[in-house]
Amino acid sequence: MILLFSLIFTLPSHSAENEIESSIRIISDNITFFLSQSFGLPIKVAVLPFCWEKNDQWALCRVMTELVYTNLSQINGFELIDKQITFQIIAKLNINIKKGLLEAEDMIKLKEHLACDFIITGHVADGYTIININTLVWNIKDGNLLTIRSSQVKKTASVIALLETPYSNNAEHHDYYSVKWRSPILPYCILGVSVNDIDGNGINELILITDEELKILSWDGFGFIERSSAKYIDSAELKRNQKNIRFVHGWDSDGDGIDEIYLSVPDMETSIWKWEKDTIIRFGSLPFTIVAEKEDKILSSFLKSNRNYYSGQKTYEISKLNNIRTEKLLPYDFYTVAIGQTNDNEDNEILIVDIENTMRVFTEGMEQIWQSTNAFGNVLIIADIDNNKRDEIIVTSALPIGDEDFLSIFEWDGDTYAKKWESLAINGSISALYVGDPNNDGVKELIMIINKQDHSEIYLYTANYPQ
Repeated sequence: MILLFSLIFTLPSHSAENEIESSIRIISDNITFFLSQSFGLPIKVAVLPFCWEKNDQWALCRVMTELVYTNLSQINGFELIDKQITFQIIAKLNINIKKGLLEAEDMIKLKEHLACDFIITGHVADGYTIININTLVWNIKDGNLLTIRSSQVKKTASVIALLETPYSNNAEHHDYYSVKWRSPILPYCILGVSVNDIDGNGINELILITDEELKILSWDGFGFIERSSAKYIDSAELKRNQKNIRFVHGWDSDGDGIDEIYLSVPDMETSIWKWEKDTIIRFGSLPFTIVAEKEDKILSSFLKSNRNYYSGQKTYEISKLNNIRTEKLLPYDFYTVAIGQTNDNEDNEILIVDIENTMRVFTEGMEQIWQSTNAFGNVLIIADIDNNKRDEIIVTSALPIGDEDFLSIFEWDGDTYAKKWESLAINGSISALYVGDPNNDGVKELIMIINKQDHSEIYLYTANYPQ
């Protein structure tokens, strides 16, 4: 990391405060004194999102950023750039702030887009009994780091309450997966999710599919902001069994380094979308439903007449390379299907949840090698979320829509598919799953969509043990 430094004055940590507000007020006062004495007032300042060290600290960082912004906005002589504008610029420029530090090239970008004198960043580090708050002040004109102001907060009940899902380091009670981030309530139901680089800049976007709209979102440091949306169908045209089922996939089909989005509505079409001129546009379609895809192949199928599940005897494999279609006859009708390498064999396996809610595993030659004894739901994916070089099977419970749902993760133990983890009860229905890096922090997250009547929430889960 290349950084431009000037002399750094660091405030020694004072005795630990019991309240976050007190620590942030002291830090803000010290920053005010330093800048007013060194540069004079008035000045214009941009406050960037605080960074977190552990996965469960995002809510704490958000509170600290808000408190710094509020405290500085109340000081005469300080003019602050609206934080929403600042966050949108961070997302647009694809700037990834680590430990509160900005690289030289990031400062150049920010100087071009932020009309201010100074930038404030922050970093939260978790000690055993305390939280360390480090606040950094940057001169945007020359890119130099001017000062670091630090403080400490005791882990009181009010602080711990801001940690999303604390987990024990005791191996006996260690929770393999926990919530890293949770969205506010969204005023629409999400039926499909994917993560793709749709503009070819090396930064991932979050793709959401509602009953009628395709939405493109980008991470802004704390959450996702909508960059573009497009209506892809009028749901009034659909039959009842088509209304709540969507499939979304993305890959670079034409070799230009940019992912196209393939959005399937069962037994209607698969529309193809591409990013052009800062928006998502439709530029083609396919006459079949993509129910699963992997590397160089697609699986397509047809709904059973007036049913919300698929016909195993009307399932086909289609080559991405030459569009050749061959029969892939499944011995069972199914709700969902996935392809992946889930055991010690070199080839991929095909997994389904059949209409009896039994999960079944087949070889690519359609020989059944395993079936579950428990019932599962109609959302199933295969992915390696913990980077142990082995794909996990991630599947929902078979409870009715509207009841509590559960998430289960299975992994091959050398002999069978064993349950590795199960979530606590989730209030709502899991409508979609995906594993990717939507916030571009270098860590794969399990993206889980929860639907509750006419609204949704997005959860990001992460593995908690060494990867």
